[in-house]
Amino acid sequence: TTTSNSSRGSRGGSAMAHAGGGGRGGSSPRDARHATHGLDGPLDLALRDLETPALVVDLDAVENNEARLVELLKDTGVTARPHVKSHKSSYFGRRQLKSPVVRGLSCATVDEVEAMVRDADARDVLLTNEVVTNDKLSRLVDLCVEFGPQDGDCSRAHAKPGGKTAQRRGGSAAATALPPLRLMVCVDDAEVASELGALASER
Repeated sequence: TTTSNSSRGSRGGSAMAHAGGGGRGGSSPRDARHATHGLDGPLDLALRDLETPALVVDLDAVENNEARLVELLKDTGVTARPHVKSHKSSYFGRRQLKSPVVRGLSCATVDEVEAMVRDADARDVLLTNEVVTNDKLSRLVDLCVEFGPQDGDCSRAHAKPGGKTAQRRGGSAAATALPPLRLMVCVDDAEVASELGALASER
């Protein structure tokens, strides 16, 4: 079983292809037909017709890994926060968030955070790298304003001991069907946390 995730960048959507046993029945894997589910609905194409670059994934292995993670963490009280840089796909982000042992997602860039919040409905996100430019800081605050609690306060910042993690929350009516966004940002000094707080307080 394989999947294909079209390369459209972190902010774009993903097109998934699912193949059943290509090559196992004597036919060429490249000629196997795939029920591809893209943004515009189901398509039917052969593996050789996939636009490149394309990420092709063994979905059986994915499902096995998902089951192993649940087995490993169940009854331990420990939850996982998978890093989306391993797939850069809102499709797989949504799959991971459905796991009973996954609390949220980790992202390496602001682009990834925006994609997971907007396209994968992630509401508990950790940005694992520092952010220093005003544009990116503003984009993080914009997310919190749009997807945070309607009665939230976007002006609070705090650093957790050992991790210096700043948390931002803002108010919006844009995400009433989902929990409010909890966004955490790793910072390397208190000045960055202060800048985040200053930007948040302006909103």
